[in-house]
Amino acid sequence: QILSPLLAPPGTDFREWIKGVDTLVTFEMAPLHLFLEAHKAGVKTKILVLNIDWTDPRQVLGLCNEVPGVRLWTKGPRTHQIISQLVSDNRKFLKYSVHVDLVPWSIPDPVKRQRFGARGRGDLGGQGAK
Repeated sequence: QILSPLLAPPGTDFREWIKGVDTLVTFEMAPLHLFLEAHKAGVKTKILVLNIDWTDPRQVLGLCNEVPGVRLWTKGPRTHQIISQLVSDNRKFLKYSVHVDLVPWSIPDPVKRQRFGARGRGDLGGQGAK
């Protein structure tokens, strides 16, 4: 309900809608086509928030190599260290500079070793599928 005024109505042309966006933030996934369209449309800030459990290094490096000005946000010191090292180790292969930021989250959730999807169906990570 809170975000509904900010959402694009069904049938909206994405390429037109994205022209009015100042900042693009995606979580865990790095859809290259989305970031490329956002860049072409003039979106100034493009952020990918990474969760180390779901990060594909090739996808992250591919994004950073194809789209200028990508910022990588990490949610914890260990993730920040890993992603910073990944970028540092591959810097000479990247066309564009990449910013890796450690972003403090306001809610320090405890790590759940076993998470379940809707109605308890399907393991989403942790101890393995049941």
